[in-house]
Amino acid sequence: MAERLVVHFDEACIDLAHHLNTSGRVADVLGRSVPIVVFDMYRPGWEGIATKAANPPELVERYFQEWNPE
Repeated sequence: MAERLVVHFDEACIDLAHHLNTSGRVADVLGRSVPIVVFDMYRPGWEGIATKAANPPELVERYFQEWNPE
């Protein structure tokens, strides 16, 4: 049960971030499109997977060129 809840929460976070970018809401509020980094401090490595899934590729390209997880 807990595993399904985590999966559902992950999907909800990714879907929300994706919607905020694709709907233009981020650009409306901030004046330009920016990547939304999806982060969970208890699951290293998930950040990259979730951030890629949540954003259009052109928004995260530079982020991943400079990203260096430890």
